[in-house]
This record gives sequence, structure tokens and C-alpha cells, in this order.
Amino acid sequence: MWRNCVMAAAWPTELEFTPLNLPRHEFVVINDVVEAPGAYFMHHITSMFLKAEQRVCVVALANTLEHYASIGRKLGVNVFKAQQAKPCAWLHIDGFSHPYDWCNPQQTASTSLTAVLSSFSDDPESLEALFCQLRDFATAVTTGNVCIVVDDASALVDQFGVPNTLTFLRYCRHLALMTETAFVVLNHGDVEGDDTFFVQLLDICVYGNRLCCLDSGLE
Repeated sequence: MWRNCVMAAAWPTELEFTPLNLPRHEFVVINDVVEAPGAYFMHHITSMFLKAEQRVCVVALANTLEHYASIGRKLGVNVFKAQQAKPCAWLHIDGFSHPYDWCNPQQTASTSLTAVLSSFSDDPESLEALFCQLRDFATAVTTGNVCIVVDDASALVDQFGVPNTLTFLRYCRHLALMTETAFVVLNHGDVEGDDTFFVQLLDICVYGNRLCCLDSGLE
């Protein structure tokens, strides 16, 4: 497991991905703060997948589709075109513009996940349905790599609590390990007020990337 503080503009050598060297079977956590935002790394990974003509799913809880498309253009990819591709190369689950219905329960829900979540939440079906959307996207095509991004995990914690969010992410980790999937989680560490959630994330991730700000500058 890789854990470190890095400069916001630098990419760790362990995660130097290119269209010819995409991550697979990985669970990557990027923990940032306001002074050292980590969104660049997330956009870097998704753009690499699109450039390699692979598929991306974004659980967007912090920004609009237009935001991702704008950043994508700067990085040389067309998010809107990827959305229209067959099979779909960019699945956008919009929890930013539609905060109340973005993860409505579906009939394909996993009963085992319901059993785990129900002990923590009055509404376990929402995260269960979200997981099923991610699972279906990751397994819809038998060839190629998939990147699934959660932007950001602190929003899930705010809505569902730490226990439910960790259970959901553990299922997602298993999905990544069992399929050709890279699962990337952006977490705003200064939202929670302490490192408790991030420490628990480190226990389940393959790579943990922590951005921080020192007196001498971003690191």
C-alpha cells in the first residue's frame, strides 16, 4: 500500500499511468484539502482512459457534467462524444444537479449488500442501487478496462454516514479486484474535521495519495 504527501501538481511515480499503461484491479484514494486540491489527478486518470478508448463512470457529487467536459477538453478528450459512444464510454451519474434522485433504488439491487447496510441506515437501498449501477457498467463489456470515479466520498459520508459509505466502498473494492476496473475515490479530508474516515479508507485501498499544504507551500 502506497501512502504519502505529494505536490498538487506532481504525479507519484507509482501512479504514472498512460493510455498504454492503464491501472486495473486497483482501488485508489486521493485525499485532499482546500489548499491542495486533488481533482487534477482524478481528471488525469479519466482522460487517460478515454484516450485509450476505454470506458469511464463518474459518480459526480461535487461538479456538473459541463465541468468534467470542460476539463476534458483541456486534456484532449471529448466527454460528450464518449457519452454517445456505443457502448457508452462515459456514464455520468449526476448527484450534483439531481441530489434527490441520482441513486434511486432499482430492481437489480443486491440483497447481500442490503443486509449489511440495513443495520446502519433507514434507506440502504440507495447505496445498494448505486453499487448495482457501477457493477452493471463494469461488467457490461467483457473486454477492455473500466475506470470508476467517486467525486467525492465526503459527500457520501454526509448523506449516508461513515459505516454505510465504508461498506459501499468495500463492495466497490471487491468489484475492482474482480474485474478490469480502476476505482478512484476523491475525498476532501478537511470536510470531516479529522482523519478518521481517511485512515479507514487507507485500510481498504491499494494506493493512498494524501495531498497536504505545508508552510513552505503545497506538498
